Amino acid sequence: DLNHAMAPKTKAKSTARSSHEDDAEMTASKKLRSAIDSVADEWVCPITCELPIDPVTAEDGHVYERSAIEAHIRTKRANLRSPITNTKMGPRLLSSTQVRSTIEKLVRTGTINGDKAKQWSIRIQQEDHVKKIRLDAENGDVSAMRVLGRNYYKGTCGLAEDPVAAYKWFKQSADAGNARSMAYVGSILADGELDSVPKNPVYGMGLLFRAASLGSDLAALLLSLYFNNGSHGLPRDLTQASFWYRQVAPSKLKDDLFFFKDDHVAKRVLELMATMAGASGS
Repeated sequence: DLNHAMAPKTKAKSTARSSHEDDAEMTASKKLRSAIDSVADEWVCPITCELPIDPVTAEDGHVYERSAIEAHIRTKRANLRSPITNTKMGPRLLSSTQVRSTIEKLVRTGTINGDKAKQWSIRIQQEDHVKKIRLDAENGDVSAMRVLGRNYYKGTCGLAEDPVAAYKWFKQSADAGNARSMAYVGSILADGELDSVPKNPVYGMGLLFRAASLGSDLAALLLSLYFNNGSHGLPRDLTQASFWYRQVAPSKLKDDLFFFKDDHVAKRVLELMATMAGASGS
């Protein structure tokens, strides 16, 4: 049978053609990736050696990470020169929105990866995480409200530090019955920490007592410290200070130490706790 005899050769030719096409596609794909990598290299900040999260174009025509080039400008001042060409340049910076958008798309699709995209990958993970938390918070998740407030309060997970936004989410969470958020709001009101939120010691202290009664370790600690020092409208009462101190679980309190923005203050709080523990014999 002539057709049967010719079949293996035809199949072999087809296989060879398919293999050749696959090789051609692979070669074209490598060339495309190489071209994209070359373009991406043009956007790598020469100061941080990474793709910029907040890209700006300086007067020397090159793209930089905003924080890095701003630090360079502050350092050099009147002797400002381009970090690349070493020629004199002015301090004016222009936001590179299109560059940022393109970089994000390339990183999200996996077209760019490796060390140069490391910070971008982290940033994207943070943004996706915050989007989920925000969606949960907007849908009434009380714990998500508190977490979102914490991120704004400390400026973490890619969010800019924003005490006003933090207070908004803490307040919503507190109003929904979250004891930890009540402690945050109570402290802010009692101390008059925010210019945009009127100081209200009576309301603030009421929230702290309620939060402590509901199990907030931070609220119990603050009440212990206030009674120990005789501050925030409370008398110096070591019995009350000891009582509220015994309500504090140090292992749980660590999750709320972010509320003391200054690390030295947080350290001092832990030292005071140790001192009070010794005084109470616990």
